[in-house]
Amino acid sequence: MSRYLQGGRLFQDRTPGGPVPRLLMRWVRRPLLPAVRLWRRNLQLRVVAGTLLMSMGVVLLLGFVVIGQVRNGLLDAKSKAAQTQAAGGFAAAQEKANASLAPGGQGTEGPDGLTANTSWRTELVDQLASGGKNAFNVVALSADSANEGAGSRAPRGSGSVEASSVPERLRQDVGKGQGAFQTYSLIRYSYGKESQPGLVVGKRLYDIDQHPYELYYLFPLTQEEKSLALVRTTLATAGLFVVVLLGAIAWFVVRQVVTPVRMAAGIAERLSAGKLQERMKVTGEDDIARLGEAFNKMAQNLQLKIQQLEELSRMQRRFVSDVSHELRTPLTTVRMAADVIHEARADFDPITARSAELLGDQLDRFESLLSDLLEISRFDAGAAALEAEPIDLRQVVHRVIGGAEPLAERKGTRILVVGDEQPVIAEADARRVERVLRNLVVNAVEHGEGRDVIVRMGVAQGAVAVAVRDYGVGLKPGEATRVFNRFWRADPARARTTGGTGLGLSIAVEDARLHGGWLQAWGEPGGGSQFRLTLPRTADEPLRGSPIPLEPEDSRRNRENRERDEASTSENRLLSVPNQPGSAKRSPLPVPGRGSGVPHSAPPRCTRRRCPATEHVSWHARPRSVPEARVPRRSIPTRRTPLVGTDRRRGGPGRGVRMSALLGCSVIVLAGCGAMPVTGDVKAVDASQPGDSQVQVYAVEPREGAAPSEIVDGFLESMTSDDPGFRTTRKYLSASASETWQPSEGTTVLAQAPNRSGPLLHDEERRDSETSYTLTGEKVAAVDAQSSYQPLAPTDYSQMLHLVQEKVADGKIEWRIDIVPDGLVLGQSDFKRLYRSVNKYYFATGRTSGQPTLVADPVYVRTGTDPVTQMSTATQTVRTLLEGPTNWLRPVVDSRFPTGTALRKDVVALAPDDQNVLKVPLNAKADKAGRAACRMMAAQVLFTLRDLTSARVEQVELEGGQGRLCALDADEAAKFSTDNSGSDGPDSQYFIDAKGRVQRLPGAMEGSGTPEVVHGPLGVGTVVMGAVGVARDEQRAAAVSATGQNLYVASLTADGELAPPVVTSAAKKAADRLSAPSWDGRGDLWVADRDPARPRLLRLAEGQGAPQEVRVPGLDGARIEELRLSADGVRIALLLTKNGHTTLKIGRVERRGTDEAPEISVEDLRQAAPQLTDVTAISWSGRSRLVVVGKEAGGVQQVRYVQADGSTPASGASGVLPGVNQVQAVAAADDELLPLMAETEGDGIVKLSPGDNWQTVLEEGTSLVYPG
Repeated sequence: MSRYLQGGRLFQDRTPGGPVPRLLMRWVRRPLLPAVRLWRRNLQLRVVAGTLLMSMGVVLLLGFVVIGQVRNGLLDAKSKAAQTQAAGGFAAAQEKANASLAPGGQGTEGPDGLTANTSWRTELVDQLASGGKNAFNVVALSADSANEGAGSRAPRGSGSVEASSVPERLRQDVGKGQGAFQTYSLIRYSYGKESQPGLVVGKRLYDIDQHPYELYYLFPLTQEEKSLALVRTTLATAGLFVVVLLGAIAWFVVRQVVTPVRMAAGIAERLSAGKLQERMKVTGEDDIARLGEAFNKMAQNLQLKIQQLEELSRMQRRFVSDVSHELRTPLTTVRMAADVIHEARADFDPITARSAELLGDQLDRFESLLSDLLEISRFDAGAAALEAEPIDLRQVVHRVIGGAEPLAERKGTRILVVGDEQPVIAEADARRVERVLRNLVVNAVEHGEGRDVIVRMGVAQGAVAVAVRDYGVGLKPGEATRVFNRFWRADPARARTTGGTGLGLSIAVEDARLHGGWLQAWGEPGGGSQFRLTLPRTADEPLRGSPIPLEPEDSRRNRENRERDEASTSENRLLSVPNQPGSAKRSPLPVPGRGSGVPHSAPPRCTRRRCPATEHVSWHARPRSVPEARVPRRSIPTRRTPLVGTDRRRGGPGRGVRMSALLGCSVIVLAGCGAMPVTGDVKAVDASQPGDSQVQVYAVEPREGAAPSEIVDGFLESMTSDDPGFRTTRKYLSASASETWQPSEGTTVLAQAPNRSGPLLHDEERRDSETSYTLTGEKVAAVDAQSSYQPLAPTDYSQMLHLVQEKVADGKIEWRIDIVPDGLVLGQSDFKRLYRSVNKYYFATGRTSGQPTLVADPVYVRTGTDPVTQMSTATQTVRTLLEGPTNWLRPVVDSRFPTGTALRKDVVALAPDDQNVLKVPLNAKADKAGRAACRMMAAQVLFTLRDLTSARVEQVELEGGQGRLCALDADEAAKFSTDNSGSDGPDSQYFIDAKGRVQRLPGAMEGSGTPEVVHGPLGVGTVVMGAVGVARDEQRAAAVSATGQNLYVASLTADGELAPPVVTSAAKKAADRLSAPSWDGRGDLWVADRDPARPRLLRLAEGQGAPQEVRVPGLDGARIEELRLSADGVRIALLLTKNGHTTLKIGRVERRGTDEAPEISVEDLRQAAPQLTDVTAISWSGRSRLVVVGKEAGGVQQVRYVQADGSTPASGASGVLPGVNQVQAVAAADDELLPLMAETEGDGIVKLSPGDNWQTVLEEGTSLVYPG
């Protein structure tokens, strides 16, 4: 069986194929052996290499984190900058289209033969791209990709960018026309320019012909990629430097520890070689020095003990030698006498004759013992000489077996030889080797209990071996090493039959050592034993391994391993042998002729002397019962077995190699993760331009020795900052004022930043250590402690600031403010920069039937992080929601949250997860709510936050003190909505045609519907109508006659006669009669009678029955010109005329009493948009805002949004709408996705779709309304 050298050990050859692959494997491994040996023997190398690998792993991990953070930061910054740039471009493009709007919506021929649209798009792309200075490219594509071709529909792109750079999935989302979208893509260029990753932002717009097209901004990520490459290079360089530096440090540190250890190892080796005078050099008092001292003491004690033992050994050897020699002379005399007596024993009586025989036998044994003692004494004295010459161990084995045959015949034992088919040559002393093998074979026969004894020979590179295997009683654990002790016996009670002296194995192991070889033993109880003699093939050649494993393949452990290894069993070959005659005793394993199996190590059919070479087979066949067969000679792969002399498990470089491979893969992954993306998900982005007020203001501490005026100015400036906790602002205040000042108590909003006047002069008692200033301005609004905004008619504002001199922290005397205003005082621009309007939702009260309805309660919260609470905007909003409705709305709404419910103390930031699920941790008070109430609580939170967070909240999960309370998704919460959004909401408008009849305009979303006359008397009757209002269910409508005198209610689904009017005005003039009717979300009909003699506000429950007059305190002599009820029925918007001016006020609808006798009133009228002094039309839009048409004093007419609390948003998408001339009426839907409609004097009825411009719908028609 061939073997090869690997890692300094002999292993069984697993190399597939013949000798050529094996030679190739040896040739490859041979140069690696020195490095492998160095790795195994050098502790310092392993520690430094391990340090380098672990350091590299840490550096790679940090690289992953840092590069990932830098990459995300670069992409986020690029995305924000791109969105800002694109938003400005989109607005400029739409503004350019509006300014160049072609009459009639058709293109005209230009001077170059192209249509005006074609020229316009080309100029647009060129103009937008020219401002980028090659920082971005612009591409304009037709909205209909299937019809893209020449002319105006052909793609247009700046530079050499190709239109295919815009991903198709982005075009699909942009084509829906629901805002701007962005994604990452690979920007491709023509003319061979290399492609590069980039960010693409697109939006659907309308050109001068009102044809939709798609405008895309393509931002290359070249600079970001360079920045990331620079970071990567810097990290790689720094990481490599750190790793090398750590390696050097580890080398130096480990060297300090390893050097003394190496010295100790060298001294220990010299001590073991007999140089007992060697000592370690001790320096210092550290642990290494203590180790050296302990080592030296140990060496000294060992030297003393060894000298004592050597002296005793010399005395013992001298005694044994002297006794042995002294016994020779009398023993010779006794032997001569015994021989004479033994020869004459026939003449003696039987007893004397037997005694003579015993005397001869015992003298033989005594002479053998004496010879062994003399041999031992020669070994002890070092006088044993080796007469080595090349010998063939096969001849020695055959002589030994021939000498043991008589004993084997008496024991009934077969002696089988395996492995003698080829020469086994070694340089050895034949006499001593024969003595060793004779001892092993005789012991095996003696202790084999009549079972087979197998003598096995093997040869490999540099070593030969002979193993003797028996199946006797075996050896117990620990006896394999004691068996070579002098006079040791495994079982002292066991009777000897061969007359051994107890020194045979001791002499045998000394003979093996004299050859530079090994004599080793293995055994297991009841499984027999095996003794193996291993010799070098040439004298003085060191042994590295043995050709024969010490533990035989048929051992109990190896059999169990093979049974578990099904793969190796398929490679084994089997051999049956003929029945064995002789003894009826059985081996522990089945043997041929004695059972159904064959022993694992059973040899081929053999004589007692040897096995035929032609029947030699592998020694590693698995025992199976098979028919007798002759198996051809063949080497069979076997499992690798631990070798004697190298039984320790030695760690190789494999772990380091695996770690290096893992780190290499990590480097490759890191390089890939550090690249710019060329693809990604399409995300919706905010295409609105950020306002100029989004400026970060930082508070500055008062300087040393600041004058009073500087203190006042610094205090006013710091109030406009984002100073956390207003810590810097409080440094302008005196100690007492800093403790009492509460910035969260409210905010006073001035038209401009407050002015400072002063200092004020006091009377004669004025002290030099105090002074006063006055803050002045025009007060336009106030925000209370509940964050409720109250617009006010412009009034003068004046507030005194009193300053004193006091000692500050550093002991110096400084000016500080000791009398301050309540809360904050901000200019309007600063207020809009710092705060934003949000809606929190509560349930309307006073409903005895039907689904509870959510009502928006607008408040202003801090944009970003609140300085006082350190909460995010979303968290602030939820906190105000839990605190309850504002005082103005509290009488008509309530919250489903139990009293005392609040956010947990540690919650400062609420944000939805990746699944757009928002978890809201509440305190233990929330546990009181039942399941139904909990779901309504979740609906309040969902509606409050779904349009506030950057990612739309799709589900809210409430958590109480004991865990999860409930969850509610957007679809389940839709039943509480009042905006009728979605497919179930009304999608039509109604108007009065030129003949005074009510008509319906279907398909409002697309604007392509054709007017049709409604069913019933309002559509085909003879009464000419002037205004109409349609119920939200579109089943009924109320119409006021053209004269304004009568109000009729009729069905829109059934024909019939027109019923008598439900309300009649007695006013003489048409302008003083009935207003346009309005329906609320409860199905009640409202109308105002403007009769100067008896002005009144009327309500008809469910649009029928006798009208009920609604009390409206606070009109203060003003007359109601127009009214609109909100969808929730809680608010009413009134246009009031007084002194020639029409203003807008919003009131709260309170319902008291019973269903049979209700008491309805409009309470607490508050002015909305006070800057608009001439309001002409209003309409509720969505949940919490109005569309108002009016103008400021001295200004032009404008259409703008006004919040339900009366505030006006900042300019932009949510503020002033695109202008349209001479608007007389306006109509907005509960669903904000539906277009805004307006009745104009010159253009008829026009519409404004989201992201579009005004378009004419009907040339003729009045009183256009949405249902409600």
